[in-house]
Amino acid sequence: MAEPVTFQVFYPVAVDAPIAEILNGYIEDFQAEYPHITVEPVFSGGYGDVQTAIQTTIDGGGTPPALAVMLATALYDLTNAGYITPLDDYVAGMEDGDAYIADFLPVFLDNSYAYDKLWSIPFQRSATVMYYNMDMFAEAGLDAPSNWESWATAAQTLTTQDGDATNWGLQYPSGWPYWLFQPLAIGAGQNILEDDCTVVFDDPAVIDAVQFYIDLSAEYGAMPAGVQGVWGTAPTDFSSGSTAMIVHSSGSLKGIIEQADFEVGLMGLPGKEDGSVSAVPGG
Repeated sequence: MAEPVTFQVFYPVAVDAPIAEILNGYIEDFQAEYPHITVEPVFSGGYGDVQTAIQTTIDGGGTPPALAVMLATALYDLTNAGYITPLDDYVAGMEDGDAYIADFLPVFLDNSYAYDKLWSIPFQRSATVMYYNMDMFAEAGLDAPSNWESWATAAQTLTTQDGDATNWGLQYPSGWPYWLFQPLAIGAGQNILEDDCTVVFDDPAVIDAVQFYIDLSAEYGAMPAGVQGVWGTAPTDFSSGSTAMIVHSSGSLKGIIEQADFEVGLMGLPGKEDGSVSAVPGG
C-alpha cells in the first residue's frame, strides 16, 4: 500500500470564471484515482499574489507548495532564486514523454523554456482579446473594427453620457502593461521584444502604438484618460452593458457569456493596418 502523501497547490483566481470550483473538481477526480494523495489548494487573488506568497514562505523558512500556477514571466525570478527545478528528467521518465510535450501548442510552450531546460508546463494559458457588444454595434450600424481607425471611431461612436456617468466605448485596462500593450505594438509592426534580453520601446512603431493608446482618450474621448485600473471590474462593466468593448483575458470568456444578455463578439486586437489582428498569449 502506498504511503500517504500531502502537497499544496497555490492557485490564482483573478479572472472572471469559477476557477476555484473547477480546480476543486480536478482535485476530487485526482484523489479518487489516487486515494493516498491529498491535494490542498491555496487560492490567492492574482498571479503576483501567488508569487509573493511563495517567496514569503521560502524566505520565512517554510515549506513551499509542490505546484503553483503563475505567470510565464515569473520563470526568470524563480530560476534565478533557485526556487524551482527543471522538468526535463520527469518528462524523460514518462512512458510517452515526447508525445506529452508535443501535444501542447508551441506558442504556449515556448516560454516554458530557459537556459536550454524545461521549467514549466502550460496550464490555464490565456490571450489578450477584445470583447465587443455585437448588439450595440448593430444598432449603431457598425462593423467589427478592422484597423486602428475603425476601432477608435467605433469606440468614440459608442461612448455615451448617462447623466453624470459616462458609458465608455472602450475600457482598456493598464494593470498588465507589458502584456496588454504588446498587441498594440505588434499591430503597429514591431514587437516590444527584439530578443530575450532586448526591448525596443524607442522603436518608431512602438512609439506609434503608445500614441494610439493615448489618442483613444485624448483625441477620440472613447475611453478614460491615464492609467485604467479596471482589470477586476471591466468584465462586469461589459456584461452589464455599461461599456461597449473591453480588452481582457480570454480566460474571462465563460463568465462574460453567462452574465451578458446580448450577443458577445470576440476577436484579436485590431492592428494599425486594415485586416491585421493580434492576440498575445499570457498567463
